[in-house]
Amino acid sequence: MANPTNTTGPHICIVGGGIIGVCTAYYTALHPSLPPNTSISVIEATDVASGASGKAGGLLAEDWHGGATAALGKLSYRLHGELAKEFGGEKAWGYRKVETLSVSTDVNAKSKKASPVDWLPKGTVLSSRVLGTTATTSQVHPELFTKFILGKFLDKPNTSFIKGSATSLSLSTDSTPESLTVTTETGEQTIPCSTLVLAAGPWTGRLAEKLLEKKAATHCQVDGQRAHSIVLESKESLSAHALFTDMTLKDGSSAEPEVYCRPDGTAYICGQSDNEPLPATTADVKPSPTAISTLHNQARTLTPHLDKSAHATVRAEQACFLPLSSRGTPLIGAVPSAKNVFVASGHSCWGICNAPGTGKVMSEILLEGKAKSANVVMSSTQLPVQALSAASDRYPKPHSIAFSYGTAGFRTKGDTLESTLFRIGLLAVLRSKKLNGQTIGIMITASHNPAIDNGAKLVDPRGEMLEASWEQHASLLANAETTSDLLKALTGLIAELKIDMAKPSRVVFGRDTRPSGEKLVKALQAGLEAMGCEEPKDMGITTTPCLHYMVKGSNLKQEAQIKYGAPSEQGYVQKLATAFTKLMKGKEKASPLVVDCANGVGAVALAKLSPLISDILPIQVIGANTADASALNHACGADYVKTNQKPPPAALEILKKGQRACSLDGDADRVVYYHLNAEDGKFRLLDGDKIATLAAGFIGDLVKQAGLADKLKIGVVQTAYANGSSTQYLQSNGLPVRCVPTGVKHLHHAAERYDIGVYFEANGHGTVLFSDETIDILSNYEPRSPAQDTATQNLLCLIDLINQAVGDAISDFLMVEVILAHRRWGPTEWDQGYEDLPNRLVKVNVKDRFAFKTEDAERRLVEPKGLQERVDAIVRKFEKGRSFVRPSGTEDCVRVYAEASTRVGADELAAQVAGLVSDYSNGDLF
Repeated sequence: MANPTNTTGPHICIVGGGIIGVCTAYYTALHPSLPPNTSISVIEATDVASGASGKAGGLLAEDWHGGATAALGKLSYRLHGELAKEFGGEKAWGYRKVETLSVSTDVNAKSKKASPVDWLPKGTVLSSRVLGTTATTSQVHPELFTKFILGKFLDKPNTSFIKGSATSLSLSTDSTPESLTVTTETGEQTIPCSTLVLAAGPWTGRLAEKLLEKKAATHCQVDGQRAHSIVLESKESLSAHALFTDMTLKDGSSAEPEVYCRPDGTAYICGQSDNEPLPATTADVKPSPTAISTLHNQARTLTPHLDKSAHATVRAEQACFLPLSSRGTPLIGAVPSAKNVFVASGHSCWGICNAPGTGKVMSEILLEGKAKSANVVMSSTQLPVQALSAASDRYPKPHSIAFSYGTAGFRTKGDTLESTLFRIGLLAVLRSKKLNGQTIGIMITASHNPAIDNGAKLVDPRGEMLEASWEQHASLLANAETTSDLLKALTGLIAELKIDMAKPSRVVFGRDTRPSGEKLVKALQAGLEAMGCEEPKDMGITTTPCLHYMVKGSNLKQEAQIKYGAPSEQGYVQKLATAFTKLMKGKEKASPLVVDCANGVGAVALAKLSPLISDILPIQVIGANTADASALNHACGADYVKTNQKPPPAALEILKKGQRACSLDGDADRVVYYHLNAEDGKFRLLDGDKIATLAAGFIGDLVKQAGLADKLKIGVVQTAYANGSSTQYLQSNGLPVRCVPTGVKHLHHAAERYDIGVYFEANGHGTVLFSDETIDILSNYEPRSPAQDTATQNLLCLIDLINQAVGDAISDFLMVEVILAHRRWGPTEWDQGYEDLPNRLVKVNVKDRFAFKTEDAERRLVEPKGLQERVDAIVRKFEKGRSFVRPSGTEDCVRVYAEASTRVGADELAAQVAGLVSDYSNGDLF
């Protein structure tokens, strides 16, 4: 594939036969300032478009680019259209305009929302929005486009394509390129080279190290990240759509594959990036079978039309490496410290989209000395490598420790977490930039763990837990062994997630009372500063629910924020006090409530709230010793009460028969009630299950009293830990119950599907969610009687009292007090709803908790094989027996839950199942 080249004139060598190199060659050959005797060669080690240029999706977007690439994106989009018009791109390379959608689906849902795409199953689409219209998004088949443009380039005189590897560069006496040695199938070949362009995609960095001096090569740092894709041909027609999905799979996990329907009847599905090392050449790139299998599962879950076992034929299962520059944006232009050497690489996933524009401006840089068609100065969005490197070196990752972002974020020994907090700050900045500058929260806490532990978790803009798909990114950054690995991981995330680094970032953070918190805050602040966070805000010592409240409030528009409350600790306290006062109006003054604050941050918050409501609810605080770090969660707190089935010693000293008490946990996001029976003085626990039934029943009655039972549906969400009696009680009272895997994110997500969703874990963590539609109905409702009006106003006040962002111990116990006052109940009357089945929860240390895999909302084991059948055999021996085994999300252990008709039976069942697990893993039973 070559035309005769001129051996006496200038010779431009472009190393890289992908779409960037080919477009650079094409537009350079067309440039009016190209001297007539100039030769141009494209050199490629394997085949044309054998890397990402042949295996990418081919989505084109006009206005999705910000900062430094905005002008390049618009130019490229226009050039794609012009090329298609000039050369018949619709037939030649599958060019067409498409509508691009963001679609949220849940295969477990029964949604009433209409599907925006006719080939998506009815009932699975939760929401959708248009990301790009046919005026702003299009598509091409990358391989066909690249090969077609190469052919047009080779139609020009003095052009050639050489298949071979560039191995060395010779310089003249003035240090400019003179010749390039290329190894081909027939041997070494030396070709003239007066100008060198490096456009080898992810191999550009290696190529620069081989051909250039070290100083120059440092300016060409481009590496790769492996990405997977499959191409399926559906038996059914697929509309001209590109989909960016947010899927909930059958097991409750989430996924975000992208789907591009092509005019040839195929669908391109991509995702599943990893950090596989870059191989020697494109010929050595192999896909991960696991990643390919995962993509097939996601495809068939999204729609039966893409099920390879029924309705679709597999056309490709492949992987490629996306080229990632060290600064997060493309490298386009002259290489500093090298004469007549240029680079065009590092476009990440936007290489196909921005190739024509890159080729155009590269031709201008080569022949006119500067880019004219688009500004390609990249400094405004580059990753701050120098600042990050210096800061990261001060917070090295501890050796031999693997960090995992689990159901409660990161959690381990506090003195090992400084590097993790530094890096979670980096991720928070990226998350904020990805969401156009919305405020992201970071809470430093280990909740109910001992004082020696600590942890951190991210809070998303609506006050909810971090989006599940980002948890892996947190673990990725935390486990980068070196600063170099960290920079590579950051660069990969910026490219994979299409983050515009020119966007602003806002992060608010707080901590509990643990002594390690102060050092961890400093590490976090160092990360935020190194990443250039524009608006970091330190809320100091605060409760986890208060931080969630502040994050949500910070992201509301001014009018909504006035109604919601000031996004500050004072605003939080005032909102609770005001709503509580309204709901208690006309009710008898409550008897004193004993509140155990677990010697944690809840005591700090309660000291500010209690004076505002003391005339209505006298509070007797215990467990308020925040000065002694060793006292935190020691023989006190919600977890102590729930696990040991007895009050804290401090409560026993003052608690009277029939008096109610409650215990918070260390960061005040969970609460359990208890009392000593008025007759026999025996301890009675009123845990999260009891709170859920109390709240659901009361709110259900208010809805009926308001005359809205036909419009508002209430549902309760539980985990496998919920006592079987509570589930039966709720169902017998006509309330639908759904069981989901353990973890707030699963409970919260499921509760959002109801008009009013109630969720509480048995450990006391939970809340009540009112949908936006429900709030609108209540706000605009016109009651027909005073009774309806009172019920409606009480519901509206409950919306203000209940912290809907997350479980909130203080908000929750105020809600309980309101309900008891309205019911005119004490703890005894509340406790009479149903009798808990005796239960026991134990921990078993195991060698590998990840060897235990579950299904059916974690109620049954699928691995190790055969273990569930042995558990079933034990359970059958006990009356009303139930037991399950699940790996902990926060600790290196497996948890065994058991319940039966008697205390002795529950304890024995738990012991036998735990023994079975212990025998299997050779662990130690706690």
